[in-house]
Amino acid sequence: MNEFAKISELMMKLANLKDILIRERQQALKDVLKFIVPAQVLDISQNIATLESSYANLFESGDVLGLVFSHEGMTSIRQLGTVIDSSQDILTVFTDLDLKEGWDLRITNYEPLIAFDLQIALIEKIENNELQDFERRAVNLFFRNVKVSEIERVELKDKYNVKNEYLLDESQIEAVEAALALEDGDFMLIKGPPGTGKTVVIAKIAYELARKEKILIASHTNRAVDNAIEELPTDVALRVGRPEKVLPNIRKYLLGYKARQGLGEKLEEIEREISKNLKLLFKIEEDAKKALGFEKSKLGEIRRKFKEHIRYLYTKRNEMLRKSSEERGYFNISS
Repeated sequence: MNEFAKISELMMKLANLKDILIRERQQALKDVLKFIVPAQVLDISQNIATLESSYANLFESGDVLGLVFSHEGMTSIRQLGTVIDSSQDILTVFTDLDLKEGWDLRITNYEPLIAFDLQIALIEKIENNELQDFERRAVNLFFRNVKVSEIERVELKDKYNVKNEYLLDESQIEAVEAALALEDGDFMLIKGPPGTGKTVVIAKIAYELARKEKILIASHTNRAVDNAIEELPTDVALRVGRPEKVLPNIRKYLLGYKARQGLGEKLEEIEREISKNLKLLFKIEEDAKKALGFEKSKLGEIRRKFKEHIRYLYTKRNEMLRKSSEERGYFNISS
């Protein structure tokens, strides 16, 4: 088969795959749109939005939210952002969208659509010849258009596992040393039956490479990622995902846990003050409704002052979360 025929066959396969993905996404979208809840933007500053919703407890740190909107009778959805923190009726979300204070939103869980969006976007890049170099190398690997070369090795000085409990065996050392010798654009496949220490090798490779660069550990199962993360120190590893899908002993690696851990009592104190002010405002409004002859203008002034103070507290709280997260590089995990 000549080169032109190969390319034609490939493009046909991609077109068919894209059609399947679009149809599957449409079905997933129907399920996503069955669960839509209201929220209001209380504050927005430096890409961190504070949302108020009585359904906030349904979302967890690490969840990806979708923004649902209607236009000309059509319902659409786009990615809103990632939940940094969820407490009481408040969601703190990292977002790239240009939101405005006071906006009423309709939100949902966007996570079921992410994989479809990524795959469809990649196929469209291939179709339009818009791949970046690293994407093109990955596509070539997927379609087995790669050259196999001799394995190079970089001597591993510390031949113990990450937890310094035991020496790696010779095959494990070879795998780690080969991974450390990879050049830009190289790929390596490590195979081994269950129990041969592949997870230990993954953790060791990630730990050694993390001295100079950011490393992403991904798998088709949550447990596989958890097993590798468990081998790593909490100060160098960050687990992204829904807490209920993460093993209990791995939750200390989660974004929300780490951000809160770095702030401790300071964050708890400001959240107690926010809660106290919200309860007091609610009580004043309830009492005003029962009081005869209470001036609405006076209530409006009281409400305005309370909300200004509460907004200030939210802004202060968000800045604390942002600073804690940025110090640990949590907002740069995808770069």
